[in-house]
Amino acid sequence: MLPAGSPDVTVLHLSDLHLTPSHRDRVAWVKDLAALAPDAVVNTGDNLAHVEAVPVAVEALAPLLDRPGA
Repeated sequence: MLPAGSPDVTVLHLSDLHLTPSHRDRVAWVKDLAALAPDAVVNTGDNLAHVEAVPVAVEALAPLLDRPGA
């Protein structure tokens, strides 16, 4: 719990992206979430839905990787 008067903290929670190499619109949407400037990012999995989707997931999440997270 934050002490009274503390500034707000924004946490972005991502889950169940189920990315495939053809999900270009979904990749763009995830990348755009960085504009929300979250203080922390929590990714709880199910990011991949295709054996070749690892580079796609890395691309999508790249703008968020400089944030603290789990």
